[in-house]
Amino acid sequence: MDSALGMWEPAGEKVIGCICSVVAVLLLLFCVVPAVTANETYQFVAAWGSSGTGPGQFNLSYGTALDAAGNVYIGDFQNNRVEKFTSTGTLLTMWGSYGTGRGQFRHPSGVAVDGAGNVYVADQYNHRVQKFDPHGAFVAMLGGNGTADDQMRYPTNIAFDSADNVYVCDHGHHRIQKFTSTGTLLTT
Repeated sequence: MDSALGMWEPAGEKVIGCICSVVAVLLLLFCVVPAVTANETYQFVAAWGSSGTGPGQFNLSYGTALDAAGNVYIGDFQNNRVEKFTSTGTLLTMWGSYGTGRGQFRHPSGVAVDGAGNVYVADQYNHRVQKFDPHGAFVAMLGGNGTADDQMRYPTNIAFDSADNVYVCDHGHHRIQKFTSTGTLLTT
């Protein structure tokens, strides 16, 4: 193996995960958000958070989602947790820790909120998606490590359609999996 290639190999998975996230955001913007015209201008409104491990701090924040009330959910990749803020940056709650149990994460990435306010988190290195109520209580789990149609390898992003079907970007298997909101696999 070329040592230069070996040096870049571990970062490649993170880069591909970031690319998948960027593509998902761009698709959302191009499909849902009206086109920006040259006459439109935008004004900075607010920022919050800093680097660290304390409440309200982030260590590689990957996923961002909004609920119907305008609350912001952040998947904090290295801190292995989800943080929930008001739209002005007040920390409301946070949940998760490093591990493989229910409510624990090994690098959460994508975060999405369904029509009922449930929070779905792509638990990337546990090869699953976890579902929580709006307050962070564990509800259910999708996937698990493996190659079967309902199993995952490094899920990175989550989205919903108008019927609240769940679409999971199964990064490691190079596919999208579609589930009902109750966890039944519809298609891969």
